[in-house]
Amino acid sequence: MKKFFISITVIFLTIGIFSTTSIVKADDEVSQLFKDFIDECFNDRDNVTVYLGSKDVTDDFFNKYYNMYSKGELLAINNAIEFFNYDITHEIDTLIPSTKASTTRSKTFKSYETKTVNGNKKEWTTMLYCKFTYNSSTGNITSISNPPTKCRFW
Repeated sequence: MKKFFISITVIFLTIGIFSTTSIVKADDEVSQLFKDFIDECFNDRDNVTVYLGSKDVTDDFFNKYYNMYSKGELLAINNAIEFFNYDITHEIDTLIPSTKASTTRSKTFKSYETKTVNGNKKEWTTMLYCKFTYNSSTGNITSISNPPTKCRFW
């Protein structure tokens, strides 16, 4: 099992980085980028982690902002994320059909960031992706995809 956890660490060293950006005026409604991300988070709460500095505040975040989300008050949530500098990550873990001797999974970590400069809000999502195959019995990784690093800004 220890080998498996060490191997997982190696996996994340081979992660590809994908970014998407959007610019929104600070006084406008939220962007589609934010809507999509926050919808993913509230619809898959078990796979979301929210940090405030180094403290995990996931449950507090969802308890505090659930009513706002239910009422469609996305701008207030968006402003709070920027003001308090919440670090929100949505983890997507996918089991990929493979042989009985091995298991293949992919992991995607999607994060939302925002910053306002000179009245212009700049926001982006960052996606870290990795696909790996391991022996289910031993936990040894048998292959890891090595995706290229890509960054897209517009």
